[in-house]
Amino acid sequence: VEDIKEKFNITEAYEDFNLIKEPINSDKVSTYYLNKKAKNKTIDSYQWSDEKLGSFQVAYTSDGDFYSYWKWSKDQDESKNSEKISKDQAQKIVKDRLAKLIPDFDKKYKLKDFSLQDDGKELNFYYERLIHGIPLASDSLYVNISLTSKEIRDIEINSDFGPATSFLSDKDFTDKAKLSQENAEKIFREKFPLRLSYKISNDGKSVEKVYHSEILDIDAEDGKLVKNNNLGFMPYEMDKAADAAGLTDVEIKKIDGLKDLKKKSQAKKRAYEIAGDGYQVTSISLNSDKDNYYYNINLEKDKNYGNVTLNAKNLNLVSLDLWSDRKVYNNKIKEEDAKKIALGFLEKYGDKTELKLDKISIDSSKMGTSIYIPRYVNNLPVLKEGVNIFVDQDKKISSYERTFTKVDFSKANENTLTQEEANKIFLSSKNFGLKYVITDKGPKLFYGNIKDFDPVIGQDKILRDYNGEIINFKEQISYSDLNKARNKEDILYLKDMCIGLIGKNLSDKITYQDFVKLLNGANGMNSSY
Repeated sequence: VEDIKEKFNITEAYEDFNLIKEPINSDKVSTYYLNKKAKNKTIDSYQWSDEKLGSFQVAYTSDGDFYSYWKWSKDQDESKNSEKISKDQAQKIVKDRLAKLIPDFDKKYKLKDFSLQDDGKELNFYYERLIHGIPLASDSLYVNISLTSKEIRDIEINSDFGPATSFLSDKDFTDKAKLSQENAEKIFREKFPLRLSYKISNDGKSVEKVYHSEILDIDAEDGKLVKNNNLGFMPYEMDKAADAAGLTDVEIKKIDGLKDLKKKSQAKKRAYEIAGDGYQVTSISLNSDKDNYYYNINLEKDKNYGNVTLNAKNLNLVSLDLWSDRKVYNNKIKEEDAKKIALGFLEKYGDKTELKLDKISIDSSKMGTSIYIPRYVNNLPVLKEGVNIFVDQDKKISSYERTFTKVDFSKANENTLTQEEANKIFLSSKNFGLKYVITDKGPKLFYGNIKDFDPVIGQDKILRDYNGEIINFKEQISYSDLNKARNKEDILYLKDMCIGLIGKNLSDKITYQDFVKLLNGANGMNSSY
């Protein structure tokens, strides 16, 4: 405690102090390797609070390594009108502090990005964790500093695996890369380049043609392709058609009278057939959307639950979800056997319309095997649409999801980019490279996407993720005539605040739509813009 008070210059007498030792919860760690590493370890949090002085906390691992820092006081915003320090000055303050907290900080972390917040009065720094100079894909470091008070408010070490990776040292990372970056990019272009695809808008009302790839990882030792499921597999939760608004008693009575709906008794029989022995139906409700009617059937077996959704007109399966409280997962089914089981199930209960059976992808984990069959229209894949079937370790189908959006594909916005142009845009973004990945057997080297996203490139040539977020926004703002600008520093300052236009020169005329983009920026409109 004395050491912490000295490092963080704590001189005031706070009215309350707590120490919390929190064990590393194995439920949050999905790999056997990390469970073993973090066994009997804790995160020790030291917390001070006072009604007048405010509060802050500092956390260390039980091995004595710094983990996080957070501080808040009532008057911390009073200096907002003070003269601001520069980004470089702020970065030096942050770097000096981190160097005192984390031994060999320069070797362990590399500045990846930064952003100005709160009308430019606060600065966020984002660092990636390095092992032997190579990024550990799951881990990062975040720091927030006030440019007016010069005070660091927040330091957080983050990981997809929670605190467990904080107990790994450099000696745990022994892999060497035998494959070069050039050869890895060659494999990318040959095996999983960006391909022209349909992308349906979030509201489901329009569609466009984009270039897209589900980025696989390439083993840096032997060049084999893998799809890393480092956090354990959970069946993808698609929007269920049966989640449409429930009908009133009057509407249900009216629909029940329609001649083309199957009877509830028939739906119940079908549900038993699909779910298998031992399940009991606890409720059946009828729902509808604009196009179809659905039976939503809840099931129960011992303390396990399930749900089946059927098309009420033909009893075709829309979705299946059987939940079981297993203590041990030990899936040993061969992928080909799981595929055969899934296709047999689809043939018997599902709908194969617009499904591309020769483009099936398979994911295996200790929990089971996921079979994904993509939707294709006009010989182009429809992103994020198709059928997901999950085969558990007992060779039973425990999940079935079919996602198909009704949209007029003939109205899709065109994309005149070539595949090679799209690949070049992605590869030049510096998101594809060498990285460490935590596997069940420990850290391993791969070439792949350092940021976890599937690239999407539309007609505007801007690299985005599937949700439309622009990747490396600031890096994509590049004005070739910047040096001719009389207000170059102001323009660069705006760029640091994620305000600018991609694919433009400063001398270009802009559209009304461009102007609105500038006003909204990355963080929404506010008065300073």
